Amino acid sequence: MTEVKLSEEKIFDYIDGFFAWDEGCTDSGIKDCIKREEIFNYIKNMNMEEKTKFFKRFIDVYFINDKKIEEGYIFEDVKSFLVWLDENGLLLGEKE
Repeated sequence: MTEVKLSEEKIFDYIDGFFAWDEGCTDSGIKDCIKREEIFNYIKNMNMEEKTKFFKRFIDVYFINDKKIEEGYIFEDVKSFLVWLDENGLLLGEKE
């Protein structure tokens, strides 16, 4: 597996930033093509179980915990994120 020398929390921050940028939030998003490629390759090289657990934790932190729900996040936000993952080739393509 491609190694990324960042904590999971920092990887999550990058993913959130890449998603925000691609969704049009250029002031709060992240446009770092090198880091994006590094992190995307890291994710693409996870097997399906690792990837599922990884994104489950991400969704718990960024979308469906009590605080985020109070802030107005809904399942439509999760759906948008999953579509974005799929469009970037990060959902499928299990690596054995």
